Amino acid sequence: MTRKLAAFAFGRRTVAAAVFSGEQLEYTQARQLSSESGKAEESAVGFANWIAQKFEVTSAAVLQPNLLTNSRRAALYRAVVAALRRNATPLWAVTKADLLRGLGIVPLSSLGELHESVVAIWPVLSQRSLNHLCLDAVGVGLHVQLERLFAD
Repeated sequence: MTRKLAAFAFGRRTVAAAVFSGEQLEYTQARQLSSESGKAEESAVGFANWIAQKFEVTSAAVLQPNLLTNSRRAALYRAVVAALRRNATPLWAVTKADLLRGLGIVPLSSLGELHESVVAIWPVLSQRSLNHLCLDAVGVGLHVQLERLFAD
């Protein structure tokens, strides 16, 4: 059975997902969310659940925002993580520092460099008007897939 990984990244009013089937990038999408916190969290959870069901994901990865703040990103992250845990989905939480450190012999210095690296691997992503959070989600998925390869 091919492992399916859904990776998520969060903005103030956006949630982005990237789905990997084995080592292949299968799908990317960003969803704009309501400016109302409760509706935004419901929509983000609904989107994550839809991704998990539609693609039959076997695990998930999330880009963890700064959890010491009461930011919208942190609230969306917590809501999606709680939903994934309720569904018993194995979960990887990746910090920005781990992400930048883990994708090169020389650590990347910014998310902009991450985006450049992702587009260098999947040039088709440069031809689409993707939200930068989609590139973050793809980077998180790539990071987790590499960690799995090295662990196996």
